Amino acid sequence: MKKIIYIYCFTFLFKFDIFAQVGIGTNIPDSSSVLELKSTTKGMLVPRMTAVQKNNINKPQNGLLIYQTDSIIGFKYYTGTKWTDIQDAVNGLPTGKQGQTLRYNGSNWVADSLVFNDGTDIYLSGYNYDAKGQVIINSKSGQSYIGSGSGDVFLSYGKSSNFKLGYNTNVLNQPKLNLDSNGNMGLGISLYTNPLEKLEVGGGIKLGTTSNSNLGTLRWTGTNLQVYSYGGWKYLDSTINLSWNKLGNSGINSYNDYIGTSDSRSLVFRTNNIERVRFDSLGKVGIGTNNPNTSLHIGTGSDASLSSGSGYLMTGSISASNIIIDDNEIMARSNGVKSILHLQADGGDLIMHNNTTGNKFVFTDAGDMGVGQTTPVEKLDVAGGIRLGNTGNSNLGTLRWTGTNLQVYSYGGWKYIDSTTNNSWNKTGNSSTSIT
Repeated sequence: MKKIIYIYCFTFLFKFDIFAQVGIGTNIPDSSSVLELKSTTKGMLVPRMTAVQKNNINKPQNGLLIYQTDSIIGFKYYTGTKWTDIQDAVNGLPTGKQGQTLRYNGSNWVADSLVFNDGTDIYLSGYNYDAKGQVIINSKSGQSYIGSGSGDVFLSYGKSSNFKLGYNTNVLNQPKLNLDSNGNMGLGISLYTNPLEKLEVGGGIKLGTTSNSNLGTLRWTGTNLQVYSYGGWKYLDSTINLSWNKLGNSGINSYNDYIGTSDSRSLVFRTNNIERVRFDSLGKVGIGTNNPNTSLHIGTGSDASLSSGSGYLMTGSISASNIIIDDNEIMARSNGVKSILHLQADGGDLIMHNNTTGNKFVFTDAGDMGVGQTTPVEKLDVAGGIRLGNTGNSNLGTLRWTGTNLQVYSYGGWKYIDSTTNNSWNKTGNSSTSIT
């Protein structure tokens, strides 16, 4: 019976509430409120539930209030489109990503800032709000760096301006970085001076070692300065005499020091940027050819003549006796006129072959000539016949074939030595003669 009275009274109060204020814990509720609760020892409990239970409420009304007990814990109210933290609503703050800082756009706080603070790092996240960005500007580890993500980082001051870094721009001699619009970089030079090369350093450069084989790479091995070029690492340290001085070198060790290549590449000499001489990997030398076929191959030249500059190869002085050779001729000259070509002038046999096993011409040291004879025993020793032609020269002892007769030039003229014609007197007598 007592419970019924309480329910009736409570119902009565609420019914009365339609027309006046209700106070709990106070006899004088505020005139502006529908319901006023007052206590110094107790509070008011609203429905408590998880985020899943909150999201399962069927058709929540605007202003519906609950207390969320998991995930982001706190009071939530429904705005008509989404659940919102009361704290954000009280402070006028929007909801962003975890760690995202808010940005004031001039009228309201908005959650579109690129700056994040996850409690460990402060970083810029670019367009990816859910991942740590490419620029770490401070961290608890004491490091500040660029490039923490997988994307590229671009630093620029303007399309046609320089990008400059300096810790004291008021002091010109302080170390600085200057990237100009031409792509040149200056290190340790004045911020007000553009670098003149791709890299200009206002001081020394300290190198370490590397094993990367990139052409043009410099390294310091700990004892020597080297550059990577064709064929491997090359020494640049003149203190160990591994470079050649244009004015000459001393202390050369002919067993170890050389000009050349250390791999299978050719060594090429040029003038006027045109190849003149080539030493190939097999030791063949080409002059005027980049593909030498023999130990010494001269590939260009002109016909040997009395003119200066002709031929392929010359020995001697142009103003004295010299030999000129082209691709099929040997010529002796003396100061621009033809001269005598001497072979074995100081003695020794001279042998000419037409092949390795065929007939030979032999000129012995004694002056005998053999034709088809290896060891001639006369001034002319022929292993075979001799074929003569006709001549009009009147030299004693000359033989000639007139076309019908064999003759010799002797005292009184040409004499027949052909027995088929009886134009000579036999010392033992003659027959069939007539006197006219």
